[in-house]
Amino acid sequence: MNTVNNLALVSLIDLAVEDGAKLPQNYKLRCNWPGEPECCKKSESTGEKSDSKGEKSDSKSEKSDATIHLKSDQMSLWLYQFKKLVKFHERNGHCNVPTGSSKDPVLARWVKRQRYQYKLLRSGSKSSNMTPRRIQLLESIGFVWELRVAIWNQRFQELVAFKEANGHFNVPASNQKLSIWVKCQRRQHRLFLSGRKPSNMTIDRIEALNSIGFVWGMRK
Repeated sequence: MNTVNNLALVSLIDLAVEDGAKLPQNYKLRCNWPGEPECCKKSESTGEKSDSKGEKSDSKSEKSDATIHLKSDQMSLWLYQFKKLVKFHERNGHCNVPTGSSKDPVLARWVKRQRYQYKLLRSGSKSSNMTPRRIQLLESIGFVWELRVAIWNQRFQELVAFKEANGHFNVPASNQKLSIWVKCQRRQHRLFLSGRKPSNMTIDRIEALNSIGFVWGMRK
């Protein structure tokens, strides 16, 4: 996971430049893991009075600095959530942070928002805050943009683990989500072969399931 960890600590300055921000020389960013992200701007004071024109100029500069400060804070928070997602991926093998019963509802909402922002970007919307660098970082840990595809991949990995532990594919009803998913794959496979009704089964999915010796016939 060294590559992932290095990517997770990508420079905030690089992200700022990518987003079009120009950081002044007296601006400093720092983001410490695993604690809360922190952004700070050094303040300098000469103690000299300025005329009205100078005050207007200073006011304009302050507004510009405030805008950059806000934007950089947002980038720092984005990286903070990304780092948490990296750790979630290391523990679970996927990036599908569950909603509702999740131990980290903030991260779950953040993941959902990344998919939404990506869809906005793909649709050509200028309101999306998704950037090429963020896409690169998310994809570096196997992030899947389409939720249904992500869930299918997650269930497949769960089935692989079940087969390795038990030597068969007879998932008990007590494992409700995986059991229902297995039944669904068999049903969708039948629809796929019949060609009569739409099916979400694909050649790639069939090949993936065949690669682990999946039994398509129902248990007798």
